[in-house]
Amino acid sequence: MSVDEFETIDIYSYEVSLSHDIPSYPDRFLVSGGHGFVGGMFGGLFFHPIKAIYNFPKIGFKAFNGYSKATLTNIPRVAGKFGAFCTAYDALCSTMDYFHGKEYTCLHEFISLPFTIALFKSGQGFRVAS
Repeated sequence: MSVDEFETIDIYSYEVSLSHDIPSYPDRFLVSGGHGFVGGMFGGLFFHPIKAIYNFPKIGFKAFNGYSKATLTNIPRVAGKFGAFCTAYDALCSTMDYFHGKEYTCLHEFISLPFTIALFKSGQGFRVAS
């Protein structure tokens, strides 16, 4: 038997019959959240040293100590929030794609971004979210 006689199976090609014939991507949200977590981790890695140096104006070892403490304590928090934000944004984009019957239009992305920001700001109160 040659290699060409075997049938290849793609485990990521899911056939789900929806009313709009849009393919379903079950791991799309996990991938988006993972990318957001890694992006938030590296963003926190580069943002918090600047914040730590600004808040600890002492010269020498104390500034480095403050930098390391601020970075190590705040990176998981920033990464988790950014990962959740990316997952919620992707969920809103996918919902609008499903209801409009189109996939990956720029209008869906431009509309879902302010709604995601408002969703995350609503935890801080109505005045902040509006």
